[in-house]
Amino acid sequence: MFGIGTWEVLCILLFALMFYGPEQLPAIARKVAYIFKHFKKMTHEVKTVVQKEFAQIERETQLKEMKQQIEDMRSESTQMLDEVKSEVDSVKNSVSYSDQGNQDVKKEET
Repeated sequence: MFGIGTWEVLCILLFALMFYGPEQLPAIARKVAYIFKHFKKMTHEVKTVVQKEFAQIERETQLKEMKQQIEDMRSESTQMLDEVKSEVDSVKNSVSYSDQGNQDVKKEET
């Protein structure tokens, strides 16, 4: 508890007893306990809020990374599609050239 050992707590209690007397000591102990209880509650609330905020930041970071990955995949797929279209066009052209060559040969034969 705040780095205070047993002897330190006993010394504090002894000084409080001598300074305030036995009549006021129970009321003071209740006030101190109340203060510590609320302090603990507030620190727990702060800790919870900070953890939630860090979790939100982490989710946002992961979302940004996922969006970037999706965009990269979209770009790669578009590039691949363009390459496939180019290959298909070149095959069509080579087929049409070979068809023209075959037609020219047939014309010459007749």
